[in-house]
Amino acid sequence: QEIVRAYGDNKTAELAVSSGNISVTSGFHKIPIEDKQKLLGWENVEGITATGSTDNPPYVAVIFAKTYEDGSKEYVGLPKGMFTRPSVTGNTKGESTQFSNEEMAAEFMDRELDGFSREHSVAFAEDPAGVNTQRDLLFQKIFGLPHPSTTTTTTTTGV
Repeated sequence: QEIVRAYGDNKTAELAVSSGNISVTSGFHKIPIEDKQKLLGWENVEGITATGSTDNPPYVAVIFAKTYEDGSKEYVGLPKGMFTRPSVTGNTKGESTQFSNEEMAAEFMDRELDGFSREHSVAFAEDPAGVNTQRDLLFQKIFGLPHPSTTTTTTTTGV
């Protein structure tokens, strides 16, 4: 966000907040190739993955989890956006051990979230250690599906 000023009579007459796009940059030790294929729309043929200048990443929704020292977690849900190709850094062998990392950037846009009066581009939830109530609710709002570890029983009646 950025605060924008309107001037009148040689002084600030009004302030407004200009909200831009939501951008996310995440660093990972390694991003599995299957995740890159899904997030970036890369093609896979016979175990070989390829990307090119005509690739268009799909719209995706994601949730990032941050775990704190006390075991509690904060979740950041982003309902609709696109990732760009990762930048990879690394070094050749040297005198000390160094690990490579990958960094991916994405931008997200507003989307309707169940229960909210306006569209939003990011949603937050927190759970104390050992509790997943807010995580499960956030998964439902962002993906429209329960968290993968949630078990449900469905009963079907005969026709």
